[in-house]
Amino acid sequence: MAGKGTKGQVTPFIVIGLLLLIGALYLAYVTTRQPVVPKAPPQIASIHDALQSCFRNTADAALFELGLDGGWYGEPPNAIKISIFTDVPIYLSGAGLTFPSTTVFEQQLANVLIAEAEGCIRAGPWEEMGASVRERAPARVSVDIQQRSVIAYYEYPIEVEKNGVVHLLETFSFTVQRSYGFLIDQVRLFLEEHLEDYPFMCISCVTERAGALGYEFVAAPHDQYPDIVVFKFILPGERSPIDDYPLPFSFAVQYPTPEAFLQQARRAP
Repeated sequence: MAGKGTKGQVTPFIVIGLLLLIGALYLAYVTTRQPVVPKAPPQIASIHDALQSCFRNTADAALFELGLDGGWYGEPPNAIKISIFTDVPIYLSGAGLTFPSTTVFEQQLANVLIAEAEGCIRAGPWEEMGASVRERAPARVSVDIQQRSVIAYYEYPIEVEKNGVVHLLETFSFTVQRSYGFLIDQVRLFLEEHLEDYPFMCISCVTERAGALGYEFVAAPHDQYPDIVVFKFILPGERSPIDDYPLPFSFAVQYPTPEAFLQQARRAP
């Protein structure tokens, strides 16, 4: 009987120990996803902050531009034009699901940030800050798209000369609070559900879910291609820093006949 009581007392400690271990492993996992960047020397901290602010603004604006083009930098594959400025990809056809992985979209954003990185050096108010700033080597950028934020990490050697002393900045990291990953997941869910009942998925059901989750869902036949329907997922609460445009994600679906979409749109939940 005594041994049985001792065993009962030990069990709660084992459970607590397991919970602490799980918590520690989760914390370690989250921490490793946040790149550690050393602090800039105090003499050039303001220059580091100005560069990083420019990189962050570039990423913020790029998320909106990429969303308009279905997550692509440059013309998307199998794209159709829906306005004078925007091309969107056809992510679904009779052949099945063609929606890219999140890793593909991370690379697309990284491509934009690499292409625009040197512009932040050229545009900076360095003379007013009593410094000269120049690129030592091209930027390398990695991106981590999460549900409600996007983390960017730059390996970018930049030479800063101030008061006759040359300093080297090599790494930058920042987070943009945009729900890009959430939008991508909603598009992926939409297309997966769509495949189950192709081509007659319940649009009104998706619209109802969109309202419950805080985004808008818009669908309309393309004016030049009647067998193609253009879709847009929109987060009204997250607006572009440039033109106050809500965070979008656009794409298209090809239907076998124009009538298919009309039947689909009229279908009750």
